[in-house]
Amino acid sequence: MQMLGDIVPPLQQDTTSITTLNVQVQPQSTPSSSIQQINITLVGNKTKPTNNCCAVSTFMIGGLLILPLFMMCCMWWKKIVYPLYELSSQTYKDIGLFLEKNPTANNLNLTVIDNTFGA
Repeated sequence: MQMLGDIVPPLQQDTTSITTLNVQVQPQSTPSSSIQQINITLVGNKTKPTNNCCAVSTFMIGGLLILPLFMMCCMWWKKIVYPLYELSSQTYKDIGLFLEKNPTANNLNLTVIDNTFGA
């Protein structure tokens, strides 16, 4: 199996974002060693922490009244409680360039955690 640095240029990333890139390559015994599977996990910079106070209040009031527990299914409640993540547009451009340079990949698993999609 080839080393990742031989095939893939390094991705530009922010200092606080987590970017994971796993590439699986065919063994050297085959005539054309090409990338078979690409697993990419992108987690943006956390711009807002989890609102634990709101979550705990909902559970406590939900123990007395059932209505607050139903609010947990609403998107507005999730936007208030869950943390926010942001990825720079340069990260998306870098991933696009990487995928253009590796058109022979058979499987692509792309996981993106970025609240821009749910805005």
